[in-house]
Amino acid sequence: CMLGAGQSFGEMALLFRQPRAATIRTSEETKLWTIHRTQLTKVSQASLRQKLKLYARMLDKIDLFSESSEEGREQAADALVETTFLSGEYVVRQGEIADTFYILLRGEVAVEIDGKVTTKISGTMNNLSAEELLSGEHIPDLVYFGERALLMWCSWRCTVGRSRTSAGGCAGTAGAAAATS
Repeated sequence: CMLGAGQSFGEMALLFRQPRAATIRTSEETKLWTIHRTQLTKVSQASLRQKLKLYARMLDKIDLFSESSEEGREQAADALVETTFLSGEYVVRQGEIADTFYILLRGEVAVEIDGKVTTKISGTMNNLSAEELLSGEHIPDLVYFGERALLMWCSWRCTVGRSRTSAGGCAGTAGAAAATS
């Protein structure tokens, strides 16, 4: 197999700490760009730290977390998982045990009670670019639901989902509440 200009190799070994799957030998004078695992790790960690700080700032805008210490919010932020729901997919169903807290960042969801749509809600970050969001300069009021799930075991009183557009957000399990105490 011959590789040409602009092609890359070694990423699987780098990312997954696996032995190289092939030997690469030049067939002519060659100039390569390289990145060592330690540099990639530093870059990845810096990006992750920036995202966690943003999530912690977002949590500060939610009453449930506003009284928490900065360390507690950062621990809860670390527990958040970015999740995307496709159009028509349910986020939660009425009557299921509620054990997850959701922050709706982008998209729209419909809220149903007994199978009837009662309202539709949209993420407040629909118009923010990824760069604006990561800069953290402007964090709008957040749309969230399931905060009761972090405080007590209960069932969902409504169904959320079935939007016409994909929705994206962050979710944290009930265990994340312990991190804020």
